[in-house]
Amino acid sequence: MIHDFGVPSISFPSATQATSGEAFSFAQSYVEGDATPGSAVTVGTVPNFSDLTSTSAGSVGTAAVAIDNHTITLTPGTGTGIVMTGQFVVDLTIE
Repeated sequence: MIHDFGVPSISFPSATQATSGEAFSFAQSYVEGDATPGSAVTVGTVPNFSDLTSTSAGSVGTAAVAIDNHTITLTPGTGTGIVMTGQFVVDLTIE
């Protein structure tokens, strides 16, 4: 695996049998992951990575939700039966 400015590329080795009639075995494997994302996640679109939910702000009746720079603002408004929940979660795994 070769990294060129953060972009991975693969180069496969070549193999030859130098002595005819001798036993020969060669194995090569390569597993390619998702393409390297070129931009950050945009709110309300399909994300670059797994296990990520992105939703945009909205409103129900007189209640409103605003999402801005890791801040969730809930405005319950007036009326009955309005339940609002705001949550911001970061799940980071470093191996």
